[in-house]
Amino acid sequence: PLRDQGAAYAEKLKSAGVSVTAHCEDSLPHAFTAMTGVIPAAKSACERIAREVGAALRGG
Repeated sequence: PLRDQGAAYAEKLKSAGVSVTAHCEDSLPHAFTAMTGVIPAAKSACERIAREVGAALRGG
């Protein structure tokens, strides 16, 4: 259910003209941000998220 709600929210934002980047980390559990020390894919995903949020905040 959360994945579907997230996708619907992203689409609603796009429809309203908001710039949106949405990713679904299918191989990771919901709380993957707390598992970066034990799941390499979680660490990679969090690093990507940090880069993308940083770029968005800098206007890029």
